[in-house]
Amino acid sequence: MQLVQLPATFGRPPSRTECEGMSNQKPNSVSKPLVEIIKVILTNGTYPEILKIAKIIPIHKTGDKKLWDNYKPISVLHVLNKIC
Repeated sequence: MQLVQLPATFGRPPSRTECEGMSNQKPNSVSKPLVEIIKVILTNGTYPEILKIAKIIPIHKTGDKKLWDNYKPISVLHVLNKIC
């Protein structure tokens, strides 16, 4: 198993500044690389390992917050998983 350093922004919504910066970009600056990534995934029939990594966040259900049994795991995946 290989450990991968995830970016600090992984698993959180983008900040207002990050969104404003993205809106100034041309649509092709984002869409062309995404199309190429999806083509490679479909052509090779393999999914990149880095996109299989999830950040697990425990969400409290009910009861005592000190007991792990009272939490449910929520997986936060990369946004590309919603497309592919």
